[in-house]
Amino acid sequence: MLRSLKTLQSNLQVLVLTLVDEVTYGKRALKSGAKGFLMTSCTEREIVNAITSLSRGRIYVSELLGEKIVEQFNEDDVFYPHDSLSDREFEIFSLLVSGENISSIAEKLTISRKTVSTYKLRIFEKMHIFNMSEAIRYAIVNKIITTKKFP
Repeated sequence: MLRSLKTLQSNLQVLVLTLVDEVTYGKRALKSGAKGFLMTSCTEREIVNAITSLSRGRIYVSELLGEKIVEQFNEDDVFYPHDSLSDREFEIFSLLVSGENISSIAEKLTISRKTVSTYKLRIFEKMHIFNMSEAIRYAIVNKIITTKKFP
């Protein structure tokens, strides 16, 4: 969705505020065109600093995200299977491993159940995953979801 917005308005300065893991989702948001990324748990001061940076045409990320990006940059461009997913595939993968079923994903994204099933098949093929147990394990290990979401 962010890429679509950037296509329509290329000079749009987007600051993403989210509850989800900032390392995994932050990198994806920045690749999609966001100019800043923060967790909703950040301080008011950090939000002001981010908005100020964006208004000056600069990118803003939290210190933690900045450190993680640099660390991963220095790891000789490690490639993770979920990096090969399109934004929509990653969105559907995240919903699946978070416990959403195909019908609820279809309703939430206003697409057909068949389309969600096709995405699921394509995601599993790209990531060399053979079942939902493997997908959930992969998502937990790679911090796409946390075990806090499960009882």
